[in-house]
Amino acid sequence: MHPATPYSWLKHECERRDFPFYGVHTFRHLFVSLEIEAGIDPTTIAAMVGHSTPQTTLTTYSHFFADSKRKATNIIADIIEGKTAG
Repeated sequence: MHPATPYSWLKHECERRDFPFYGVHTFRHLFVSLEIEAGIDPTTIAAMVGHSTPQTTLTTYSHFFADSKRKATNIIADIIEGKTAG
């Protein structure tokens, strides 16, 4: 595959669907952030996006993992508070 093929395809599809085009890297970043938000583990995400190790994924997207961890902690706290209050 020619290196410009993914870029050209995505640009064409965005134009065809009247979506804004921000480049391939932005879509990659969106994909990873949505995977993190969905609770997919870093090892699986790393394999899907071609990172050599999960540590690369954790480092590159640490801010998303921190947000996800905070949300999970708040959910557990709410559950505990609900169980102890009743």
